[in-house]
Amino acid sequence: MTRTPVDVVLETGAAVLNAADTLCLDMKPLCKGEVILFAVDDSLPSIKKHLDEGKRAVICQAGQIVLASSTNTTNLIPLDELKDLASDQLELLTAGIASLWHLGVDLAIIREQCRGFSAIASCES
Repeated sequence: MTRTPVDVVLETGAAVLNAADTLCLDMKPLCKGEVILFAVDDSLPSIKKHLDEGKRAVICQAGQIVLASSTNTTNLIPLDELKDLASDQLELLTAGIASLWHLGVDLAIIREQCRGFSAIASCES
C-alpha cells in the first residue's frame, strides 16, 4: 500500500488540496480530518461538488478571494489589492489561506498577510 501525506492527517487536522489536480482529489477519501479545497478557477466541478457536500473551499470569484462553504461565503480580499501576482502565486496564496482558515486565524490578520505576500511576490517577479 502506498502512503500519502493526506492519510496521516488526524481527525482534528486538515488536508489542503488543489481542486484542479485530479491526483489531489483522489486523496480526499484518505483524509481522516477535514479537507479544504483551493482553486483559482471557481467553476471547477470539484469545487461545486465539495461545497455541495457541506465542505469548505478557498476560491477566486468575482474579483475576490472568497472563503466558501455550502451555507456561507466571505469575501476575504479583492484581487486588485494583490498587485502583479502570477496565477501560480495566487494558487499558493489560496492554499495558505485555507490552512490559516482551518487554524482559526482572524480574517483581518489573514488579509494583512495576503497583502504582505503580494508585496514580496511582486518584488521577486
